[in-house]
Amino acid sequence: MQHLIHHINTLDYNFKVVNIEDVDSFTGKMKRITDEFGITYYLKEKNSEQQIKQEFTLMNYLLQQEVNVPCQVQMTDGSYYFIFNNKPYCIYKELPGSSNGEHYGGNRLERARQYGAAIYKLHEALKVFPTTDDYDFLDLTAAILDINTLNKDQFDVPFITKVQDEIMTHIQQYEKEIPNHLIHRDLHPGNMLYDGEKITAYIDFDLAMIGPRLFDPCYLVTSMLISGFSDEKKRENWFELFKTVMSQYEFTDVERKIIIYILYAIELIFMKFSLEGNRIDMACYNQFVMKWLTEHKNQIEACL
Repeated sequence: MQHLIHHINTLDYNFKVVNIEDVDSFTGKMKRITDEFGITYYLKEKNSEQQIKQEFTLMNYLLQQEVNVPCQVQMTDGSYYFIFNNKPYCIYKELPGSSNGEHYGGNRLERARQYGAAIYKLHEALKVFPTTDDYDFLDLTAAILDINTLNKDQFDVPFITKVQDEIMTHIQQYEKEIPNHLIHRDLHPGNMLYDGEKITAYIDFDLAMIGPRLFDPCYLVTSMLISGFSDEKKRENWFELFKTVMSQYEFTDVERKIIIYILYAIELIFMKFSLEGNRIDMACYNQFVMKWLTEHKNQIEACL
């Protein structure tokens, strides 16, 4: 850590780092830093310089649209990232609020309403973002699993095959009518900061890409479902959270028809990710969640 501190302090930032500590995160690429005045910043290792440049443009655009997001701290010469040990890094100021991990307690419906409204507000800005040529497209059919690689003792292959066929059929049937624009792509509740009363900021746009706009609200409600899935009471309460989040978004008729298949596809994405990391236990859990979604299809669609 001392070598990293020394390197940052040789750069032309208008502060000096006195402490760095790891932050518990999924990727392990985030660190918390403190300067000589006790001000907190966050240091993040990025995937590429191209990603950093994309993000810098997008964050500044969103700030101009009055959407609160983290923007890279610039040095006195205007630089906004640096290379250390052949890896690119950015520094961000700390934003107000924190990640909220409790979705089923307290004033849960008001929080759900705010999450839904916050996604709609973000999308109103993202849909007219002028520079999207360098962004990848989210191909939901790429989530389809290779059935031949699945252990038939661990996975219900006929069930997975049936669900995948349904996803392919409905997405291909309506793909030309589904509104697409730049989306966050990883908009679980942990990536929207909350101060106890309102959503204060959106963070972590590393996976931003062009895709079906309804993916973001579907990803949010799926994350909520998984967080409380082991608790039967929370599973029952999820329907009202789902309904409240979705009520804040103005979906087209076509989007309402395929929301359930987007929920299925997201579980397939989770399964594929778990299998690639050899997390068989998590992949089986995702299969269990997907079965529950299919069993409650009518109840879910009745909430829309």
